[in-house]
Amino acid sequence: MNFFQSKLWKQINEKVYDKTTFQHKLFNQNYFGIIKEKNKFGLSLRWYQILWVTIPESPEKVQNTIQTLKRDLDNSMWDIFLQLGITNLLHPNFDTFKYKNKEFCNKMKKKRKNKEQQLKTKYNLQKSFKENMSLATIKIDLTQNKTDIMDSYKSSTRTSIRKWSKEWLIFQKAKNKQRDDFYDLWSKIADAKWFSIPTQKQYFNLKNYLIKENKWQLYLTTKNNQIVAWWVFLYPESDEAVYLYGATDRSFGNIWASYMLQHKTYLDLKDKGYKKCDLFGASPTWYKNHSLRWVTKFKRSFGGQKSEYFWNFDLIFKPKLYKTYRTRKKTKSWL
Repeated sequence: MNFFQSKLWKQINEKVYDKTTFQHKLFNQNYFGIIKEKNKFGLSLRWYQILWVTIPESPEKVQNTIQTLKRDLDNSMWDIFLQLGITNLLHPNFDTFKYKNKEFCNKMKKKRKNKEQQLKTKYNLQKSFKENMSLATIKIDLTQNKTDIMDSYKSSTRTSIRKWSKEWLIFQKAKNKQRDDFYDLWSKIADAKWFSIPTQKQYFNLKNYLIKENKWQLYLTTKNNQIVAWWVFLYPESDEAVYLYGATDRSFGNIWASYMLQHKTYLDLKDKGYKKCDLFGASPTWYKNHSLRWVTKFKRSFGGQKSEYFWNFDLIFKPKLYKTYRTRKKTKSWL
């Protein structure tokens, strides 16, 4: 079971983010989804989302399911669309360092373009304009012995880990006050780098819920008790740990603290009995200007196996309203 269909993710959406969820059977498997609503001008606009769906090869089965989804979810003039995160693999899992092979990258690009066209032509599914489920992920194999885990990294990564493990950086698991102080630092970096994070209220609700359920760990590197870098990991009901958030405070300089932190985190997860670490998001192999390109460069320096999925597609119920929503969403002037 993937994280997007895990009991933990469902509970986080319901209990922390106060979102409405629903159940639906697709291709003989039960899925949960999220209902998103926005009141505007006295109207209640609604759209739906189901992530991590595997579609069968049979066009008839897919067509029948699409008709069922339309019947069950398109119930009013303000139901706009359903977003599906489709997880069929574009290519069997492959070594992350294949990005250096131009022929392979071009092949992946062609595959993705062809698949997008097929889904649009066969099923009238439109490529989503928002990436709520990443096109790819990288997973680290923790069943290897600790020496082999280290040997699978790039040589420059191994050098950085050895260097900073000997310096003043301290690896630790966050304590209560550090969990609270962490948000202020995270917020400061988010403002400087122009990326969004949960609100303070959402973070504290999330933190308190995950502590109660024993489903997370905040790993840190510190200097003189000041946080330098951090990683937030979740523990769903599986043998895979999932990376959720992470960052480095650059006011300490370019010290590569995240490399040492990530390596020691892998070793701790291995000691806990986890078999894989899902780094939860990466850019597609061929897409040089993707928003996750720099994060992906960092993640693939640790080796691992990469998976690339079909991506997010929208089943449109109201074409005109969808077009307006899409245009205004891109300009952030509405919804």
